[in-house]
Amino acid sequence: MRVGGLTVTTVLTKAWDGSAWQNLRVDPNSHLLVNIGGRSALAVNHVNITASAAQIIAANTSRKSLCIKNMGVNDVAIGPSGVTFATGFVLKPGEALSDIRTTVAIYGICNTGLTSTVCFWEE
Repeated sequence: MRVGGLTVTTVLTKAWDGSAWQNLRVDPNSHLLVNIGGRSALAVNHVNITASAAQIIAANTSRKSLCIKNMGVNDVAIGPSGVTFATGFVLKPGEALSDIRTTVAIYGICNTGLTSTVCFWEE
C-alpha cells in the first residue's frame, strides 16, 4: 500500500486461536511454522498383496496423512477400489509413498503370479 509516496507493509505477528491472541512462529528464514495437528494415535500394519486387489487400509475421515512402503521383493500397484496393475501407482521394492493426503480406502495389487508385502503408517 502506498501512503504519501511511501510503501507501507503490514506485518501480521499474532493470530487468534479461539480464545486468545498468540504470537506467530517463524523459522530463521522468516517462513511461517504451521502445526496441522495430528491424531492422538497411530495405525501401523503389514498387508500381504497378491494378484487380486486387496485393501491396504480402510477409509478414514479423520486421517491426517498416510505412508505406504513396499517391503516385498515384487512391484505393487496402489490405488482406489478396482485398481489393476496397469492402472495403479507402482511402488518398486523398498520404495515408499509418503504424506498421502486422502481419506479414501487404498488398495494394492501385484502382477500376475507374484506377491509382496506393504506396510503403512497412518496418522
